[in-house]
Amino acid sequence: MEFTKIVKDNQEAFQPLLFGANLSDYSFALGAVEEDEAAGVVLFNYLEDALMLDYIYVSEKFRRCGIGTALVEEFLRLARYTSASALHINYPEKSEELHGFALSLGFRIFRDGMAYHVPAGAFLNSDNFNKLVQGTRKSRIISSAGLNKHEAELLMDEIDKQDMDPKIIADMAVSDELSFISWDDKNDRPASCILCEHNLDQITVLYLANFTKDPNRLVEVLRALKEAIIRRKLEESELLFVTMTDDMRKVAEKLVSTVGGLKPECNVVSGIRMLA
Repeated sequence: MEFTKIVKDNQEAFQPLLFGANLSDYSFALGAVEEDEAAGVVLFNYLEDALMLDYIYVSEKFRRCGIGTALVEEFLRLARYTSASALHINYPEKSEELHGFALSLGFRIFRDGMAYHVPAGAFLNSDNFNKLVQGTRKSRIISSAGLNKHEAELLMDEIDKQDMDPKIIADMAVSDELSFISWDDKNDRPASCILCEHNLDQITVLYLANFTKDPNRLVEVLRALKEAIIRRKLEESELLFVTMTDDMRKVAEKLVSTVGGLKPECNVVSGIRMLA
């Protein structure tokens, strides 16, 4: 097997494997050649301190020969001198084959469900949201950046119990100023959390969880998020809910159902492989 960077001079040979994908939309394209034939391709993009595997295809003739795995590993060998700390994988439908492939490469699947894109201001002013966040606060609210070591460890333990990889959450959102934890001081444990990532003009809700049976605990972190968005004047941002669990999907659907300008996106399954 040979690997080659796909460029204009050899693009025609790999065209049957691209199915309309435009190479100009990607930062890097790598192809595999077996028996003098184009056997597989992977297309990547650079994302600041991470990499995104956006497209992968192996010719039916050469499947189950390890070509897909070899392509990804070869790319990572070439990219080892970059500052990337993680490789993301993203695909638009729930493919069992691709799901198993991602797991075999060491990816941790952490988004699985529907993504909802909505203007933050419209969301904060929606009837459903404002009805939900009414009431008094019962718990101490901690910004994730303000967690001490003991509190951070307890939060990661709770996230781990939810079948999520706490390292992923810690790496992506635990220090964001829009991430909050409702703390049960009586039992010294986190009651709920909302973990967000803010980049440019988009706020992404990565994880929303209630660790108790009291629905008010979830209300508290949603109210804290609203107050922070207003305080930081981020109402013009886009808010993206990526629903990773059934419970999170139900909450998101209820909250955004009365919001004008709601943009539901396709089913999303994606994951991450830490490189550090």
